[in-house]
Amino acid sequence: MPAERLVGNVALHARVRDGDNANWGDAHIWFRAWEGRGDRLTAHPERALGPILFAQHTLSRNVLKMTAQLAPTSDEADDTARLRIRQDGRWQTVAEADVHDLARTATFRVEDWDAARDVPYRVTYGYQTAGGRQMDRYEGTVRRAEDNTQLAMLDVLHRWYEFGWSFGDLMRERPSICLLDDHDVFHANIWGEGGETIDRYGRIADGGFYMPPEWINAIQRAQTAHLPDPHDATPVGAGISVYYTDMLYGRVSFALLEDRKWKTGPLDVVETEPDTPDDWIVDPNFDPEDADQPELTLMGERQLDFLDDWATDWRGADMKTVISQTSLAQLPTHHGPRFKRLVADLDSNGWPQTPRDEALRRMRKGFSFHLGGDQHLPMMLRYGIDDWNDAPYNFCVPAVAVGWTRAFWPGEGDTYEPDRYEDGFDNKMTVYAVANPERNFRRKPPLAELSDKSSGYGIVRFHKPSRKITMEAWPILSDPSDDDAQYDGWPKTVAMRDNYARDAVAHLPEVRVEGASDPMIQVIDAENDETLYTLRIRGQTFRPKVFREGGRYAVSVGDDAGWRRTFEGVRPAPDDDRDALTARL
Repeated sequence: MPAERLVGNVALHARVRDGDNANWGDAHIWFRAWEGRGDRLTAHPERALGPILFAQHTLSRNVLKMTAQLAPTSDEADDTARLRIRQDGRWQTVAEADVHDLARTATFRVEDWDAARDVPYRVTYGYQTAGGRQMDRYEGTVRRAEDNTQLAMLDVLHRWYEFGWSFGDLMRERPSICLLDDHDVFHANIWGEGGETIDRYGRIADGGFYMPPEWINAIQRAQTAHLPDPHDATPVGAGISVYYTDMLYGRVSFALLEDRKWKTGPLDVVETEPDTPDDWIVDPNFDPEDADQPELTLMGERQLDFLDDWATDWRGADMKTVISQTSLAQLPTHHGPRFKRLVADLDSNGWPQTPRDEALRRMRKGFSFHLGGDQHLPMMLRYGIDDWNDAPYNFCVPAVAVGWTRAFWPGEGDTYEPDRYEDGFDNKMTVYAVANPERNFRRKPPLAELSDKSSGYGIVRFHKPSRKITMEAWPILSDPSDDDAQYDGWPKTVAMRDNYARDAVAHLPEVRVEGASDPMIQVIDAENDETLYTLRIRGQTFRPKVFREGGRYAVSVGDDAGWRRTFEGVRPAPDDDRDALTARL
């Protein structure tokens, strides 16, 4: 072969030829005694993949959780893996974990982690090869919290390995959050029904899971076992595990939700047109009220209770954010390669409406921003419950590689205007920006097609000193050094307090805090003992708003040690009232 053609990689390939009486699925191919040499051949052992493929970790409240993902190995391989950190110039083992047979993972948990410094780590795993016993090492760094910016089993493991191969360098030294959604458990769409089981010949819109619980749990283990411990680890139906939890990192508190595990299946709730998917409403006479029935579920009571607790807990946090699979509104109006127009989409979390509103009411009590994905359409909106803009902002980030296309074209043409809209379920939403796809993306080179389908990535920046949030949406082929390369409408910066911009009916007297800056403040309606909201303020003064005339309220003031002062029986005061509630901490 001419020398000028010897550029690139060397690969070994095996092919079972026709007529060999071998079934490819049963074939076992081995190479032995092969070698290459010459001055054009360069080896890069550091680029080898496996048996330790990648690792994920989170760091919350001084607890490190890390999951190492392993490839399948021989029976002679170790049953355990070890996590070591470099201390005093040498590697010391700090945790050991069993390797899960099905998920091929080892999850480590280390308490009392020093979050104030960068800690080099090494995961080790012993295995057997034809040349003898080998020890694989995967190294990285758990960065100190202040510097982070955030950010069939073999079949599914193959896809999961590709994901880890693609993003492993980001996850190697930064906390990562990977929430499951429909395709992760081999569904086109998912309505979990609290862990119900779907017969293999059933329809997914009936609600539940097709695959066996131990298979689903193995996938959840691979993707989420490194997250902080679940808020309540009690399994749902069929023994399917849960992972919804909170993570406190860099003074930002994150609620990580499973927003479809309890969701009601629509099959017996809403009647769809013949020859259309079970979740597509195309009838122009569809009445959204018919689909909003009292027994329907979205987040489930357990997660709603969790959101209530989380919204009130501001210890160590300056800002709050909910991360879940997707938006609590139906923004796309057109679906699929032919851009079919839908009246309503039951796969969106704009349905069911009543539990959707309940979830948003709990989110806004903590002035929480909402981050999600899945819609294959970059969009930025603000929710409304009783009125426009009385609930949080939502950013649905671009998908890295869009397959199923969606678009927001509410009128007759292929356009939209940033404005107030109602979705197919009469949910209020203010749309600020949408990166709609091109109509003519077929038969183009792959990257150009991805670009035309609005592929890309999103970045959210939390400005803690100013309590502001900046959303960025970048096309897949954009130059990240060019600030003007983002999708039209981005970036956008919003104030944290605007995540609960519900109009005030009255105000309580001003709260003045002495002896501490940026305290926590909580307002409770004393007549029904309802917590209206909780937040950490900037500075030392705050004028609480309330949402009805009259009544009595309790106002608590505190710091990371807890609530230090509570004012009982507080009544609304005129705007020109100069009296104040003074709390000395």
